[in-house]
Amino acid sequence: MIPDAGANTAPRRTGSALRCVPPTPAAGPRPAASAFALFRLPLGPGSPNLRPMEHYDFHKEFRALYDKAVKQYAAGKRNPADFFSKHELAFLAAIGSRPQDLYDYAEDAANYGEPDFETALLVQAVRRSYFQLVQKSEPSTLVVDEATIPAKTAAVKGIEWPPRLMPKARAKLRGELPTSLMYGCGGDRRFFKQHDIHPAEFLQVVWHAGDNDTAIVEWVAKRAAL
Repeated sequence: MIPDAGANTAPRRTGSALRCVPPTPAAGPRPAASAFALFRLPLGPGSPNLRPMEHYDFHKEFRALYDKAVKQYAAGKRNPADFFSKHELAFLAAIGSRPQDLYDYAEDAANYGEPDFETALLVQAVRRSYFQLVQKSEPSTLVVDEATIPAKTAAVKGIEWPPRLMPKARAKLRGELPTSLMYGCGGDRRFFKQHDIHPAEFLQVVWHAGDNDTAIVEWVAKRAAL
Protein backbone atom coordinates (compact mmCIF):
# COMPACT_ATOMS: atom_id res chain seq x y z
CA MET A 1 0.00 0.00 0.00
CA ILE A 2 1.35 3.47 -0.94
CA PRO A 3 0.54 5.99 1.80
CA ASP A 4 -1.01 9.32 0.93
CA ALA A 5 1.49 12.11 0.47
CA GLY A 6 2.06 14.02 3.67
CA ALA A 7 0.41 11.38 5.89
CA ASN A 8 2.18 10.47 9.12
CA THR A 9 2.80 6.86 8.14
CA ALA A 10 6.48 6.38 8.86
CA PRO A 11 7.28 2.65 9.00
CA ARG A 12 8.37 1.19 12.31
CA ARG A 13 10.87 -1.65 12.23
CA THR A 14 10.01 -4.71 14.32
CA GLY A 15 12.54 -7.48 13.79
CA SER A 16 12.72 -8.01 10.03
CA ALA A 17 9.17 -6.80 9.39
CA LEU A 18 7.98 -3.32 8.57
CA ARG A 19 4.64 -2.19 9.90
CA CYS A 20 2.87 0.99 9.00
CA VAL A 21 2.12 3.21 11.97
CA PRO A 22 -1.40 4.73 11.77
CA PRO A 23 -1.33 8.52 11.33
CA THR A 24 -1.73 10.58 14.49
CA PRO A 25 -4.97 12.60 14.44
CA ALA A 26 -4.31 16.30 13.93
CA ALA A 27 -5.10 18.60 16.82
CA GLY A 28 -7.81 21.19 16.48
CA PRO A 29 -11.58 21.33 16.05
CA ARG A 30 -13.40 18.52 14.29
CA PRO A 31 -14.69 19.32 10.79
CA ALA A 32 -18.37 20.04 10.40
CA ALA A 33 -20.61 17.10 9.51
CA SER A 34 -21.25 16.69 5.80
CA ALA A 35 -24.51 15.96 4.04
CA PHE A 36 -23.61 12.31 4.40
CA ALA A 37 -23.04 12.49 8.16
CA LEU A 38 -23.44 9.16 9.89
CA PHE A 39 -26.89 8.24 11.10
CA ARG A 40 -26.62 6.90 14.62
CA LEU A 41 -29.38 4.69 15.89
CA PRO A 42 -30.34 5.05 19.57
CA LEU A 43 -30.09 1.80 21.44
CA GLY A 44 -32.73 0.37 23.70
CA PRO A 45 -33.48 -2.76 25.71
CA GLY A 46 -35.15 -4.37 22.71
CA SER A 47 -31.96 -4.24 20.62
CA PRO A 48 -29.12 -5.71 22.68
CA ASN A 49 -27.08 -6.73 19.64
CA LEU A 50 -27.29 -3.48 17.66
CA ARG A 51 -24.50 -0.92 17.84
CA PRO A 52 -24.82 2.68 16.63
CA MET A 53 -25.16 2.40 12.86
CA GLU A 54 -22.40 3.65 10.62
CA HIS A 55 -22.42 3.44 6.84
CA TYR A 56 -19.21 1.42 6.93
CA ASP A 57 -20.79 -1.58 8.64
CA PHE A 58 -24.50 -1.34 7.88
CA HIS A 59 -24.26 -4.86 6.44
CA LYS A 60 -23.54 -6.24 9.91
CA GLU A 61 -26.73 -4.74 11.29
CA PHE A 62 -28.63 -5.98 8.27
CA ARG A 63 -27.22 -9.47 8.81
CA ALA A 64 -28.35 -9.47 12.43
CA LEU A 65 -31.91 -8.59 11.43
CA TYR A 66 -31.89 -11.05 8.52
CA ASP A 67 -30.91 -13.84 10.92
CA LYS A 68 -33.57 -12.71 13.37
CA ALA A 69 -36.24 -12.85 10.65
CA VAL A 70 -35.16 -16.37 9.70
CA LYS A 71 -35.46 -17.48 13.33
CA GLN A 72 -38.82 -15.79 13.78
CA TYR A 73 -40.20 -17.47 10.68
CA ALA A 74 -38.83 -20.86 11.74
CA ALA A 75 -40.55 -20.37 15.10
CA GLY A 76 -43.89 -20.08 13.34
CA LYS A 77 -44.35 -16.32 13.44
CA ARG A 78 -46.06 -14.92 10.36
CA ASN A 79 -46.60 -11.22 11.06
CA PRO A 80 -43.59 -9.18 9.86
CA ALA A 81 -44.68 -6.22 11.97
CA ASP A 82 -43.98 -8.26 15.12
CA PHE A 83 -40.48 -9.38 14.11
CA PHE A 84 -38.53 -6.32 15.16
CA SER A 85 -38.25 -3.74 17.94
CA LYS A 86 -38.84 -0.06 17.29
CA HIS A 87 -35.07 0.51 17.20
CA GLU A 88 -34.62 -2.22 14.62
CA LEU A 89 -37.49 -0.78 12.59
CA ALA A 90 -35.71 2.58 12.66
CA PHE A 91 -32.58 0.96 11.28
CA LEU A 92 -34.51 -0.69 8.45
CA ALA A 93 -36.20 2.60 7.61
CA ALA A 94 -32.82 4.36 7.51
CA ILE A 95 -31.56 2.01 4.78
CA GLY A 96 -34.79 2.04 2.78
CA SER A 97 -35.92 -1.38 3.91
CA ARG A 98 -38.99 -2.70 5.72
CA PRO A 99 -40.01 -5.77 7.76
CA GLN A 100 -41.83 -7.28 4.77
CA ASP A 101 -38.58 -7.45 2.80
CA LEU A 102 -36.87 -9.58 5.44
CA TYR A 103 -40.00 -11.67 5.93
CA ASP A 104 -40.04 -12.46 2.20
CA TYR A 105 -36.38 -13.49 2.27
CA ALA A 106 -36.93 -15.67 5.34
CA GLU A 107 -40.05 -17.29 3.87
CA ASP A 108 -38.47 -18.15 0.53
CA ALA A 109 -35.22 -19.31 2.13
CA ALA A 110 -37.21 -21.67 4.36
CA ASN A 111 -39.43 -23.01 1.58
CA TYR A 112 -37.12 -22.95 -1.45
CA GLY A 113 -33.60 -22.62 -0.08
CA GLU A 114 -33.08 -19.25 -1.76
CA PRO A 115 -32.32 -16.40 -2.02
CA ASP A 116 -29.31 -16.52 0.28
CA PHE A 117 -28.20 -13.72 2.58
CA GLU A 118 -25.55 -12.50 0.17
CA THR A 119 -28.16 -11.92 -2.52
CA ALA A 120 -30.43 -10.13 -0.06
CA LEU A 121 -27.53 -7.90 1.00
CA LEU A 122 -26.49 -7.02 -2.55
CA VAL A 123 -30.06 -6.12 -3.50
CA GLN A 124 -30.48 -4.06 -0.34
CA ALA A 125 -27.19 -2.27 -1.00
CA VAL A 126 -28.54 -1.02 -4.35
CA ARG A 127 -31.86 -0.01 -2.79
CA ARG A 128 -30.04 1.73 0.08
CA SER A 129 -27.88 3.74 -2.32
CA TYR A 130 -30.89 4.80 -4.38
CA PHE A 131 -32.81 5.72 -1.23
CA GLN A 132 -30.01 7.85 0.15
CA LEU A 133 -28.61 9.40 -3.05
CA VAL A 134 -31.68 9.84 -5.24
CA GLN A 135 -34.51 10.05 -2.72
CA LYS A 136 -32.37 11.88 -0.14
CA SER A 137 -33.55 9.41 2.52
CA GLU A 138 -37.16 10.50 2.04
CA PRO A 139 -39.44 7.45 1.62
CA SER A 140 -41.93 7.47 -1.21
CA THR A 141 -45.59 7.78 -0.26
CA LEU A 142 -46.68 5.80 -3.33
CA VAL A 143 -47.46 2.09 -3.54
CA VAL A 144 -47.69 0.38 -6.91
CA ASP A 145 -51.07 -1.13 -7.69
CA GLU A 146 -50.47 -4.83 -8.31
CA ALA A 147 -53.21 -4.78 -10.94
CA THR A 148 -51.00 -2.55 -13.10
CA ILE A 149 -48.17 -5.10 -13.20
CA PRO A 150 -48.15 -7.04 -16.52
CA ALA A 151 -49.07 -10.72 -16.53
CA LYS A 152 -46.46 -13.41 -15.92
CA THR A 153 -46.82 -14.52 -19.53
CA ALA A 154 -46.11 -11.07 -20.99
CA ALA A 155 -43.10 -11.03 -23.31
CA VAL A 156 -40.99 -8.60 -25.29
CA LYS A 157 -38.61 -9.53 -28.12
CA GLY A 158 -39.61 -13.11 -27.51
CA ILE A 159 -38.43 -13.00 -23.89
CA GLU A 160 -40.97 -13.67 -21.18
CA TRP A 161 -40.93 -11.85 -17.84
CA PRO A 162 -39.20 -8.48 -18.50
CA PRO A 163 -42.53 -6.65 -18.95
CA ARG A 164 -43.52 -7.81 -15.47
CA LEU A 165 -40.07 -7.54 -13.92
CA MET A 166 -39.21 -4.00 -14.98
CA PRO A 167 -42.00 -2.21 -13.06
CA LYS A 168 -41.31 -4.46 -10.07
CA ALA A 169 -37.65 -3.49 -10.14
CA ARG A 170 -38.49 0.21 -10.34
CA ALA A 171 -40.90 -0.17 -7.43
CA LYS A 172 -38.19 -1.97 -5.46
CA LEU A 173 -35.71 0.83 -6.14
CA ARG A 174 -38.21 3.46 -5.06
CA GLY A 175 -39.63 1.57 -2.07
CA GLU A 176 -43.05 1.37 -3.69
CA LEU A 177 -43.67 -2.38 -3.85
CA PRO A 178 -46.93 -3.59 -2.31
CA THR A 179 -46.48 -6.23 0.38
CA SER A 180 -48.08 -8.78 -1.96
CA LEU A 181 -45.12 -8.58 -4.38
CA MET A 182 -41.51 -9.54 -3.85
CA TYR A 183 -38.58 -8.49 -5.99
CA GLY A 184 -36.57 -11.68 -6.41
CA CYS A 185 -39.52 -14.06 -6.04
CA GLY A 186 -39.50 -17.55 -7.54
CA GLY A 187 -40.54 -16.33 -10.99
CA ASP A 188 -37.93 -13.58 -10.92
CA ARG A 189 -35.23 -16.03 -9.86
CA ARG A 190 -36.14 -18.41 -12.68
CA PHE A 191 -35.74 -15.57 -15.18
CA PHE A 192 -32.45 -14.42 -13.64
CA LYS A 193 -31.00 -17.92 -13.72
CA GLN A 194 -32.15 -18.54 -17.28
CA HIS A 195 -30.34 -15.42 -18.51
CA ASP A 196 -27.43 -15.41 -16.04
CA ILE A 197 -28.39 -12.13 -14.41
CA HIS A 198 -27.90 -11.33 -10.75
CA PRO A 199 -30.93 -9.66 -9.09
CA ALA A 200 -28.78 -6.79 -7.80
CA GLU A 201 -27.22 -6.36 -11.22
CA PHE A 202 -30.63 -6.04 -12.86
CA LEU A 203 -31.65 -3.48 -10.26
CA GLN A 204 -28.60 -1.40 -11.16
CA VAL A 205 -29.41 -1.64 -14.87
CA VAL A 206 -32.95 -0.41 -14.19
CA TRP A 207 -31.60 2.46 -12.09
CA HIS A 208 -29.25 3.48 -14.89
CA ALA A 209 -31.92 3.19 -17.60
CA GLY A 210 -34.62 5.06 -15.69
CA ASP A 211 -37.92 4.75 -17.53
CA ASN A 212 -36.26 3.59 -20.75
CA ASP A 213 -37.74 0.10 -21.15
CA THR A 214 -36.09 -0.30 -24.54
CA ALA A 215 -32.60 0.09 -23.08
CA ILE A 216 -33.34 -2.51 -20.41
CA VAL A 217 -34.79 -4.99 -22.90
CA GLU A 218 -31.81 -4.55 -25.22
CA TRP A 219 -29.45 -5.20 -22.33
CA VAL A 220 -31.35 -8.35 -21.39
CA ALA A 221 -31.41 -9.52 -25.01
CA LYS A 222 -27.61 -9.14 -25.26
CA ARG A 223 -27.13 -11.04 -22.02
CA ALA A 224 -29.53 -13.75 -23.16
CA ALA A 225 -27.54 -14.17 -26.38
CA LEU A 226 -24.24 -14.80 -24.58
